Amino acid sequence: MKQVFIFLFIVFMGMNTLKAQSNFTPSQRPIAYKLVTKSTLYNEVLSQAQYDYHVVTIYTNFCGGTPFFFQRLKRLDSAGYKRVHWVCCSSADLRDSLETVQVLKKYGVYIDTVYLIDNVKYKEKSSDDRYKGFVFRKDICLPCKKDIIGVPYTIVFDNKQNIVARGYLHDNEIKAALGVPIKP
Repeated sequence: MKQVFIFLFIVFMGMNTLKAQSNFTPSQRPIAYKLVTKSTLYNEVLSQAQYDYHVVTIYTNFCGGTPFFFQRLKRLDSAGYKRVHWVCCSSADLRDSLETVQVLKKYGVYIDTVYLIDNVKYKEKSSDDRYKGFVFRKDICLPCKKDIIGVPYTIVFDNKQNIVARGYLHDNEIKAALGVPIKP
């Protein structure tokens, strides 16, 4: 009897938690953290078949290009690309993970999960937040190895995990990779 009561209590609490999360507006909804490595990216993130494309962007919290990247993401996301998975991978020091979410919210980006590049597999340099992302990028993208260090760096994958675009992409380059007509 005690086990049945505990089971029902857990089910009831779970239902209330789900209901409470659905009551959040996008700006209030909590953003989850998840450590990411090459295997996590390919086996869990890029294998989500409900998306036609996965736009993976490696960024740091305070790079001069970060605000522009987030503005671009908001513009493209609001344009109705429903089958695009926006994957934000933070190269920032893991000690700054709380700040990472604040940066997203500051620029009005409300994604479900921010991926923190795993500092055990990809070493950090305290003098350069970009370095960990650079090593991660070279691990996940063979053609990217020759590109210079820098962020935000974007890699567009199709739903078969093929790279269709990569680099320091602008709006039209991302739209072209997604197969969206570009207005002159």
